[in-house]
Amino acid sequence: MWTMAITPFEERVSLACEAIRDDMRVLARCLENGDESQLICWIKQSELGCTVRPLRRHPRYALGRLTLPPEARPLVDEWITFVKVENVRSILSLMHDADLACYRLLGFRNESLLDHLADVGFQVASCPYQDPHYKKSSPQEKLATLHQVRKQALIAFRKLPKPELIMCSSGIDRSAPVAAFIVETESVNND
Repeated sequence: MWTMAITPFEERVSLACEAIRDDMRVLARCLENGDESQLICWIKQSELGCTVRPLRRHPRYALGRLTLPPEARPLVDEWITFVKVENVRSILSLMHDADLACYRLLGFRNESLLDHLADVGFQVASCPYQDPHYKKSSPQEKLATLHQVRKQALIAFRKLPKPELIMCSSGIDRSAPVAAFIVETESVNND
C-alpha cells in the first residue's frame, strides 16, 4: 500500500479543502433547488472565490456533461451578470475539454465558454484538469497531477487581477483542493 507523510502544511491544505467542499455542497443544493441568490463561495473575501461552471447545478440543465441547447444562452449570460455584480475581474478555469464541450452550441466565439468570458471582460486563465473522480489512474498519478495543477494555478492566481474565481464543474473535486492550496500558500508567504 502506498502512503505519503503528511506535512503540517498539507494538513492545513486538507482541512481547508474539506471546508471548501462542504461549502460547495451547500451551494450545489441551493442551486439545484432553484436558489441562485449566491453563486460564489468566497474563500478569501474580495480576493478568491469558487463557483460551479454556468448551469452545472441548474434544475433544468444539471445532468452532468450534457451539451446545453442554444436556448440556455440567456441563462449563461445571467450567470455572467451575477458574477460581474460581485466585481469579479478574473476567472481561473480548471475545466477540461469534456466540461467545455457543454457550451459549444451557445453561439460563443470559437464555440468556447472561455473565449466568451474573455470577450465580456474577464481576464481568463486555464489550467485544464480532468476530474479525478472520473479519471482512471492510480492514486499516485492522481496526486502527481493535483500537485502539478496546483503549481500552475498558483502561478496564474498571482498574475490575475482580483477578485478571482476558480471554477471546474461542481467546484468540489478540482476547485476545492486547488483553492485551498492557493490560500494556504499565500498565507504562509504573507506571514
